[in-house]
Amino acid sequence: MMTQAALQSEVGSWGPTFIAIAAVAAILIAVPFVMPLISNAFLYPVSNKGDIAASSQRHGVDPYLVCAIIRCESGWDADAYSEAGAEGLMQIMPATADHLGLSRDLLYDPEQNIAAATRYLAELERDLATVHDREERRALVLACYNGGPHHIRDAMRLAERDGRDPHSWPCVREYVLRLSQPRYYQDTLVHHGYMRGQETADYVDKIRQRYQQYRHSAK
Repeated sequence: MMTQAALQSEVGSWGPTFIAIAAVAAILIAVPFVMPLISNAFLYPVSNKGDIAASSQRHGVDPYLVCAIIRCESGWDADAYSEAGAEGLMQIMPATADHLGLSRDLLYDPEQNIAAATRYLAELERDLATVHDREERRALVLACYNGGPHHIRDAMRLAERDGRDPHSWPCVREYVLRLSQPRYYQDTLVHHGYMRGQETADYVDKIRQRYQQYRHSAK
C-alpha cells in the first residue's frame, strides 16, 4: 500500500503536467473567439480610425469604403508613391490635390490626405446623383476615382449612344474596356481619348470586394 508521503510525492510530480494540460485546454477554448480577431486585424487592418471616422461623417462617405480604398491603394503606407505619381494613403494625384485646394506638400500627411480624398469621393457622388441605384453609383464613383471622371463620362456617352444603360456599371464597364481601342477612343463622342480601361475595371472589382470584407469583419 502507498504511504501518504509517497502519494503526495506522486501527485506533486503530476502538478506541472496538470498545469500544462489546463493551459492547453484554455487556449483551445479561446481559439474560436480569438482567432477571428487576429485574422481580421491581419487581413483587414485599419489605422487612422479617428481621421477616417471624422472625414467620413463630415462628407457622408461610407468609412468602410474609405478603408477599402486605402488598403488597395497604399496598403496603409502613408508614404506610398506610385509610378503614375499618386501620393499618400489614398493615392491622390497632384492635379487632383490642386483641384481640391490641398497643398501638394501635405499629400503625405495622413489626416490631410484622408480628408481631401474623402471630400473628392463625396464630390464624385454628387456628380453622379442622377444614378439612383446606390450600388451602381458606388461602382461608378470608384471608376471615376481610379480612371478619372472625364473618361468615365466618355464611356457613359458611348453606352447611351448604343442603347445601353449609362447608369449601369456592367454596361459602362464594357465601354471603359473598349476605350483602349482606337475605334472607340477616337470616336467623336469621346472627349478625353485613350484610357487604361482594364486597370480601372479591375480596380472597381477589387475595391468592391475589399469593401464587403471590411463591412463583414466589423460585425
